[in-house]
Amino acid sequence: MKYYAFLEEIERTGEQLTVVLDAIPQEVVFEGKIRQELDSIRTFQFELVIIKKDLRRRYNKKTLMLNRWYELTTSRNDDGIKGIRYSLEDEQVLEMNIDFIKVLDRRNRLQKELMKSSSLDFLSDATSEEITNCLPVLKVNQNILMKVMDVGQGNSIAFMENEEFKDLFYVDVGGGIMRNRGTYKDNNVSYNPQDNALIVLTHWDMDHWVSLIRKPNMNKTKLLVPRQKPLGLSHVKLAAKLASQDRLLIWPDSKSELNSDLLDIHKLKKHKNRNYSGLVVVAKTDHAGLKNTLITGDAPYKKCDFLGKYDINTVVVPHHGGNFSPDKVPSAPNQHIAIYSYGTGNSYGHPHQLTLDNHHVKGWTNKYITVGNDIIISNQWIKECDSYSLRLQGYELVKYF
Repeated sequence: MKYYAFLEEIERTGEQLTVVLDAIPQEVVFEGKIRQELDSIRTFQFELVIIKKDLRRRYNKKTLMLNRWYELTTSRNDDGIKGIRYSLEDEQVLEMNIDFIKVLDRRNRLQKELMKSSSLDFLSDATSEEITNCLPVLKVNQNILMKVMDVGQGNSIAFMENEEFKDLFYVDVGGGIMRNRGTYKDNNVSYNPQDNALIVLTHWDMDHWVSLIRKPNMNKTKLLVPRQKPLGLSHVKLAAKLASQDRLLIWPDSKSELNSDLLDIHKLKKHKNRNYSGLVVVAKTDHAGLKNTLITGDAPYKKCDFLGKYDINTVVVPHHGGNFSPDKVPSAPNQHIAIYSYGTGNSYGHPHQLTLDNHHVKGWTNKYITVGNDIIISNQWIKECDSYSLRLQGYELVKYF
């Protein structure tokens, strides 16, 4: 079968490349249905594993290029590129071989049409006021709990109030996908959003938003997103659907940051790699203190030039502990928490040992992982006899200093 596929991600681990493409069947393009029937188009994700030296030796390619459209053909030929095909609709993972892959020429009319479809340009920015009105307000004596969720190889963080355990807002609502779908334990992942709870999407990666479509009760939320392009059509489909339901807020390029009682949101500078150009959150977990929890999504610390404004005590380690070498890991204070969100046995080998070592050298030794349980951080001890402590079973509770 033939597809047109947008190359979303390349991750290098030694001599191995993991390549992720967001694809649509060729016949959809030939029938001219992309923008007109976006909601009904079925997209597929391909994850390919390529030994770097084989690119030239076997496939006559020096490199593969991020953010470009490719033509590819699946085959039963065992000599092709090994990979899997995944669908968000039924979440089936099928082993596939690719025996033909070719980048589309930038001057090609088809390439231009596909690139035009790979953006959110048909959707308007939100205003600063619209975003601010969706941000939660800190109430007097309100205890805020931060829950870094076990969603497998993905990222999802909820900020809850301590009475009804309603989720006030989220930073990412992702989870394991493709080869890592098995790291996401559906029965163990639960959300309890208040009406119109805001989700801050750090960047357009499926493992940072997939729970939005897996969990029906997330249909009462709103999504704040960076305007990044180009994008695979799976992202564009989601954005269009949410916009039609008045649930999408697109960050305006004119704003570099927005501040509120509970969180500050910073927009990173433009970059061809979406990991580096999204939204970063600095949030409050200590009622009496300053905002001190850093959540960058997949962005390295070195892209966050605003860190000098904050005394960071808690970090959700970027990119699930993936390798950023070199990166400017901030020094940890004496009292600190470092949390790694990843799925055990994931296909990327996260967290990388070098990342663990670099954080250890900088003093981030008080670390927790989301494998097997959510991590809840509270700024006060929760007694065993408290009525809501019973609702924390299955979590690891961390006292915030």
